[in-house]
Amino acid sequence: SKLIAEIVKAMETSLGSDNGFDVELKRLEYKLPLFNDTSDTSFIFFENGVVKITKSSIDLLPLDSLNDKGVVWESSVLPHNISITDNDDGKFEEFVNKSMYRPKEVQSDTGDWRDNYELTDVSAEELESLRTSYGYLIHRHNTDDKLKMIFFIDEDSNLGKPEGGNGKSLIMESVEHYRKKAYCDGKKFRQGSDSSRFLYSHVELDTGFLFIDDVRPTFDFTDVFNDITGDLTVERKNKDKVIIPKDRKPKMGATTNYVVSGSGTSVERRRHVVEFGSYWNKVEKVGESPSDKQHLGELL
Repeated sequence: SKLIAEIVKAMETSLGSDNGFDVELKRLEYKLPLFNDTSDTSFIFFENGVVKITKSSIDLLPLDSLNDKGVVWESSVLPHNISITDNDDGKFEEFVNKSMYRPKEVQSDTGDWRDNYELTDVSAEELESLRTSYGYLIHRHNTDDKLKMIFFIDEDSNLGKPEGGNGKSLIMESVEHYRKKAYCDGKKFRQGSDSSRFLYSHVELDTGFLFIDDVRPTFDFTDVFNDITGDLTVERKNKDKVIIPKDRKPKMGATTNYVVSGSGTSVERRRHVVEFGSYWNKVEKVGESPSDKQHLGELL
């Protein structure tokens, strides 16, 4: 009600003035600062409280404990009640862990193909990379030297033989349970195509995550350099451009069944690549399902 009163006052003040309304809107923006994460702390809002996450702790705070820190978008308050427990063996975590499993160097014939897959030293590093990048995607804070696009790819992919079915899209898309998502079809990225101008048309001011799914080999990573490290320009057909400042723009993630091309300092500082294993791909190849009893035992 206070916000409505302020807007009405702004409209009344602007009557008879060419720029009074703009001035009052800027005053409102100043009086209503948006709450944001910090470089070392992330906050996730639920109906019954705020989860505060730091490097060393996870705490549940009362909603009103952050009243003096600014306002938040209504879409950022998740429609669930949350509690903090020590339980860390959920089905989603099991799915994530197994998405990194790779074949053992020495294969055995036990009659169960699962015995030949494990979390190798390499895949353990990739799992840590996945967990780190997932945390980055749900963290609202944008720092100039840490602005990256997260790529999920398959370890066995190459330019002539794409691989898939290893959980990349499912895991990346699950970020939508924490941040408001805008979806972009990666197949529509065409070099030099005018239609590419409108690929971000679903991005809104309160979007927290931009998901580019199924990028093709023709994707030119240099085309999105400025989108990653600078302000994000959103174009919609027959509408004015919207420019989202880089400290408020959504995090960006992409999946692909192909090798991510490009090299050099400019490329490496703008992307973080996570290579998935082949466990879930193997499940599909042998005619099984992740929900089968010998795997997860239920649907996610």
